[in-house]
Amino acid sequence: MNRIKKTASVLLLLSLCAVSASVGTVSAEPTPASAVALQRWEYKTFIASFHGGKELRDAGADGWELVTVVKLDGGQLAFYLKRPLQR
Repeated sequence: MNRIKKTASVLLLLSLCAVSASVGTVSAEPTPASAVALQRWEYKTFIASFHGGKELRDAGADGWELVTVVKLDGGQLAFYLKRPLQR
């Protein structure tokens, strides 16, 4: 039984060394904050009395993404959209 424990301990130690060696060889330099380009967005809002189907299809074809819909007083809906800012 003692021999099995020693063999298991040696195998565990070798496994840990192998994992440690493979992890130790991986390194990555952090990206400086000045090199990170932030995504800029433009926004669009429209109000519709129903589901805004045609307006949403047209906006989607132009690259707009629906962010949220808010129900207004009187049953109207406000649609808020965004798309990446064209530079």
